[in-house]
Amino acid sequence: MVPCWASQQDGAVQSYTLARMGSGAMIMSGNRTAVPACVTDYAWSVDGSTSYGAQLVAAIMTARAMGRSVTVVGTGTCDPNSPTREMVNWIQFN
Repeated sequence: MVPCWASQQDGAVQSYTLARMGSGAMIMSGNRTAVPACVTDYAWSVDGSTSYGAQLVAAIMTARAMGRSVTVVGTGTCDPNSPTREMVNWIQFN
């Protein structure tokens, strides 16, 4: 279940910065709703060091390369490693 304070954004992936350690940053087009108070950097945080995060990174890069739009839903909390960015909960590829 997604917390009611989690944000959501529909659009295309504009860029993705893959960090060597820690969380990467994804920037998208489109409006974002219900942003948590901790967010001051409107990039999404994706931890590519986990198995799930690595799958998300691969899917994000594929969507970007194909020009596909996505819907991103956050966790409602900011990443401890990037405290100004909300963590990605899940992504729907449209």
